[in-house]
Amino acid sequence: MRRWVRVNAPLAAALSMVAAAVAVPTSHASQVDPSAVSVELDETELIVGPGEQFSFESALRNSGDSQSGLIANLNIVGADADIYVDPEDWSTERTQFLDDLPAGESTQLRWTVRAIDAGELMLYVAVSSTDADSVAVSGPLHVTVTGQRVVNPQNVVPLVMATPVAVLALLGLTLIRRRRHR
Repeated sequence: MRRWVRVNAPLAAALSMVAAAVAVPTSHASQVDPSAVSVELDETELIVGPGEQFSFESALRNSGDSQSGLIANLNIVGADADIYVDPEDWSTERTQFLDDLPAGESTQLRWTVRAIDAGELMLYVAVSSTDADSVAVSGPLHVTVTGQRVVNPQNVVPLVMATPVAVLALLGLTLIRRRRHR
């Protein structure tokens, strides 16, 4: 009987280590539960002009256990088929990382966006983590970028029109002067 124990001792040790590893409860303190996190925006509708920069805030509330490793992402969706939306053009900082959000606490995140093209948009914030099975999502912020086109932005039309006229006038004077000297 001793011989069997000696031969299988390494196997028994390996099995006992596996059993111990399986029996140890894993800690879920680092795993995020997005269902316990709610996301609300401070605005529901905005009207802005093309090229205008605007900001809004999102409030993240934790109604569950302490959360760590949260990742918040701003998403921009064109609600109009004619609007071009490349999110990187609209906002340079679309992702924010949160170290900890204790149980019962909340935090504010500020988002800055520049309206690029006229049309209807929906913006929303999604919150999750790399190891989560779900995502917490805010309601939409409806943004209307007006189609107002400015023909003379910052009063540059007179300068744009006067520059070629001035160049042509100087060229003409130079030609007239050369002909007189011949």
